[in-house]
Amino acid sequence: MDFSIRAAIVEDCKDVARMNLDLATYEKVPEQVTVTQKDLEQDGFSKNPFFQCLIAEVPQQHKSKDGYTLIGFALYFYSYSAWRGKSIYLEDLYVMPEFRGQGVGKALLSKVAQCDVLTVAAGFSCRLPHAQLHRAARQPVVCGLLPAARRLRHDV
Repeated sequence: MDFSIRAAIVEDCKDVARMNLDLATYEKVPEQVTVTQKDLEQDGFSKNPFFQCLIAEVPQQHKSKDGYTLIGFALYFYSYSAWRGKSIYLEDLYVMPEFRGQGVGKALLSKVAQCDVLTVAAGFSCRLPHAQLHRAARQPVVCGLLPAARRLRHDV
């Protein structure tokens, strides 16, 4: 399947909010989502953004059954530890169900891990469901997590 990974732009916030709610619904906690499209626009695209976001996108001919071309996202931010230094924290990784199993999630994770290498971060942390994390940990080289794999920390 043909898809691309790119940095999010402010116009993507509507779709990120949609997919964020889809993720929460999948995890059976949609009522816990309080972040709006406007919050994402302000918090991610201000002069000092609180997060970074990558988008998985398919060409129009491969759009979802509901007509979407933005099919996944990875939301992450930089943090700092007085002991370990710079770190990247992957908050959420989501791929629409009909596009799973085709390498989209792996590509998103790999692109976030490249940010770790480019910034010479001391660690890569994430909060992913155990099944997602287990798949990524089994293939750290394929996902681009080496050398980050040795520093991978997570909360399940």
